[in-house]
Amino acid sequence: MLTNPKVQALIARVDTLPALPEIHRKIMGELQQANPSIHRVAELITQDLGLSASIIKLVNSAFFGLRTRVSSPLHAVNLLGLEVLSALVLSVKLFSSFDQSQYPGFNLDFLWRHSLNTGLFAKAIARAEALPPREQDDIYIAGILHDIGKLALLSHGQGVYSDVLAKCREENTHVWMIEQRLLNTSHAELGAYLLSTWGLDQEIVHCIQAHHTLENYLGGHPLWAAIIHTANCFDHTLTVINASYSRHPLDMEGLTRMGVAGRLPAWSEVCENALREITAHEQENPDS
Repeated sequence: MLTNPKVQALIARVDTLPALPEIHRKIMGELQQANPSIHRVAELITQDLGLSASIIKLVNSAFFGLRTRVSSPLHAVNLLGLEVLSALVLSVKLFSSFDQSQYPGFNLDFLWRHSLNTGLFAKAIARAEALPPREQDDIYIAGILHDIGKLALLSHGQGVYSDVLAKCREENTHVWMIEQRLLNTSHAELGAYLLSTWGLDQEIVHCIQAHHTLENYLGGHPLWAAIIHTANCFDHTLTVINASYSRHPLDMEGLTRMGVAGRLPAWSEVCENALREITAHEQENPDS
């Protein structure tokens, strides 16, 4: 990925790639210690008042469905674990740096919700597949970060990405297909490149690279890649923003090759149940 000439060519056309947020760099440094301290991570988050408030609000939202009210970053770390909270910090910081005025026709809230939904669906499927808790967490992290490449292009490649979005609206087709045509690569590959330079787990990076086309998957856990791809597609189908938009197709050839095509009805039911739970929670708690 780091030497992919197509990705390198795209990077040459982008003004700058986003930098790893300093607070996330410090959190990752703590995670690499022999005995990482949850207190130290919580302290780092607490020092950024805006981030701390955003994390607490997010963890208390319908996307987590926790039975207890989270009151502090330390409480959130204890409930979710260091790795998951680290990924949430990274996602929140990157989304908060986006300048909406650069793309008046683009809705950042939809992308944010899609990222959270994809993570939630992916973890729900992983739980239904009885994967170990640590794998469930890694799959969740891949789900919420899967579109980071799109955010990087939106934030730092205005001149490059405007044509992509315009052509996508004109033809009413999928963004990644237009990206392949105009940029010769996609936000999936750019996101994988970016996260690999930031030191994220390589299996997560591989899943993000292949979340549109499973033939691009190069890792050692094909079930993970199939889950991320399916969760992404299911959210595009279940969360209808515009009824006229083209639906995201499942890579049935890839899913069949990975031996999971027969599980799709069960996976769909799992995601539909998760979405109903979110909707019910939001109706009961409109301010969450």
